[in-house]
Amino acid sequence: MKLNKVIVLLVLMGLAWSCKKDEENPIVEVPPRPPAEVKIENDAEIQAFLKSHFYNYEEFNNPPENFDFKIKIDTLAGDNADKTPLLSQMDTEEIVVPSKSLGLDDEGSTTQILYYLIAREGVGGLPTVADSVYVGYEGNLLNGFVFDSRSYSWQYLPGAVSRFVTGYPYGVAHFKVGDGIVSNPDGTTKITNSGIGFFIMPSALGYYDIDQPGIPAYSNLLFKID
Repeated sequence: MKLNKVIVLLVLMGLAWSCKKDEENPIVEVPPRPPAEVKIENDAEIQAFLKSHFYNYEEFNNPPENFDFKIKIDTLAGDNADKTPLLSQMDTEEIVVPSKSLGLDDEGSTTQILYYLIAREGVGGLPTVADSVYVGYEGNLLNGFVFDSRSYSWQYLPGAVSRFVTGYPYGVAHFKVGDGIVSNPDGTTKITNSGIGFFIMPSALGYYDIDQPGIPAYSNLLFKID
């Protein structure tokens, strides 16, 4: 009986100490930063990236034998200093993002710029943001870190996002579909004559202020698409 009283007392003391500690070090929720402010920083980083990098456009323009049609991005330096920078090759789309979709209470919005590049046109029609697509992709930060990669699979674009990565369906919708799905002997698949390229979107079209594994808050995202 005395032992039980001692255990109860220790538990109560522990709870009291824990509550006191929480009062001394309360958890402070940091609200999202203003979208207009973040937009300036994001676009500056994207512009710097586009000015200092190129992709393997020469291989796409004149495919060598056994070319895998994979997007490769590198810096404009050394032997590659005279390559054409991405900045002169990208197309853009403006997307209006309500502040509420970023976790803010105000009624405002910002116009965010999605950058995209089509390396291979594709032969079919364009999907919409409401379609299902058979797609392979690789998600990167602008420093080259790969945070996600998936071989070809069906993806329902409206279901691919929640309040996050709202720009992804818009990016995918710029790439035409191919004319067939081929099964390889090793069990993998590929799409023939598909649209191939990549798009870059600012954080307001991605995870914005939410940290993800390998993705810091307010990160720009790059997706290579097939």
